[in-house]
Amino acid sequence: MADEPEILNALFAAASRAESLPEDQRLGRDAGGGWEAFLALLAEETRAEGAALFLTQQDQIEHGWQVGAAPAPPEEILRMRTSRVYSQVDLPGLWQRDSPIRATRCNVGADRSVLLMLQRRGEDFRAIDGSQLSTLTPYLGPALSTWLRLGQERNRAQRDRDLLRDLGGGWLVFSTTGAVQEASEGAAELLAGHAGWRIASDGRITFREPAQGSALLQVLQGARPGQPPAVLRLADEPVTELLVSAEETRAGRVLLGRLRQAPAAARLAPERLAAHCGISLSEARLVQLLCDGMSIADAAARLGWTLETTRSTSKRIFARMEVTGQTGVLRRVLGGAVWLGAERRN
Repeated sequence: MADEPEILNALFAAASRAESLPEDQRLGRDAGGGWEAFLALLAEETRAEGAALFLTQQDQIEHGWQVGAAPAPPEEILRMRTSRVYSQVDLPGLWQRDSPIRATRCNVGADRSVLLMLQRRGEDFRAIDGSQLSTLTPYLGPALSTWLRLGQERNRAQRDRDLLRDLGGGWLVFSTTGAVQEASEGAAELLAGHAGWRIASDGRITFREPAQGSALLQVLQGARPGQPPAVLRLADEPVTELLVSAEETRAGRVLLGRLRQAPAAARLAPERLAAHCGISLSEARLVQLLCDGMSIADAAARLGWTLETTRSTSKRIFARMEVTGQTGVLRRVLGGAVWLGAERRN
């Protein structure tokens, strides 16, 4: 049987976990995530056949978790007093309750509440089971507030990572010997794609050309705080560069590499580019080639168009995009927001 501290630990462990994490290994059951693991432990302790947790805003359920044969939340949830343990006989409302139930509701911030419910068949719950819910009640609101706050922070961090990826950026922290100690999401893929740098599980890098390894080691050993970053050109097509600098942080001196790969318009979906620029699909395909460095003549050959058709199409593009010449198209696309949140084609 679980004791009170163990159930409280499970509650706050659930509050700090992402929903995609594996089930609590100690329980040895397919809990499917932090809240389900907490509910399973609570149901085990109270001998409930089902347990459910609902996070509500006004009378709308935002999130719900359950294990076993859990009861549905009452429609009159807003009539439930907070910090009180209800049984099946004193829950508000007139709906039929044939099975023993215990439920409690707590506030979560200014406009939300959490409802915890237990249900079993046959014999009613023991007095100690109600006491178990009473003990949990003061902690439910703070636990769900923590879960919401951490979820918001994770969402913000994911949006930052998405923007960094969309702009072809990344970062790496190196050791003085050139091993990668930390890296942003997607940095390894950027390095492996065109630069040909492969990062092993221990952080060591395998280089396509040995000279690249020597160059990296040289700039790492020469980096000093306050000096301009050293530039390493990793690939020409697309342009991929690494800026290496030494920086002082609260954790001490770090050797930081800032990575950037030039965006390739060919990887944008033509439909997205067309909608963004207010042009047709065929015009968007021409814009992709121009933004990736092709001349009008080269683009005509790639598309299978005549040079005259390509030139007339380009003039129509300039007019629709309200730019002057090919340079204006490049500025508009390469400096615009079309890259942000876009699905990439391989």
